[in-house]
Amino acid sequence: MNAPLPNDQPPARLDRAALLKIYLVIALLPLWFLSYQRSLIACITRTANNSLQDRTTRGSASDATVGLRVDDEAERLGLDLSEHDENAYALEA
Repeated sequence: MNAPLPNDQPPARLDRAALLKIYLVIALLPLWFLSYQRSLIACITRTANNSLQDRTTRGSASDATVGLRVDDEAERLGLDLSEHDENAYALEA
């Protein structure tokens, strides 16, 4: 048996309009979530695509103007010394 309410009143019943609103929210919530999910996936895809295009454009532009590789002698000597004329780590005792 259910415990009575503190003021001994029966529980309030929802009218037909309130129940209809609740049912509509429950029915439309998955549709809203799916549309939000689709727009979120589209936004992430667009961002990744733009990032890849920017990286490709910048890489080919700097490769054409400056070049991305050093010569073999500079790589053998070390990029810190050949490019910046400094040691990254002081390994000498």
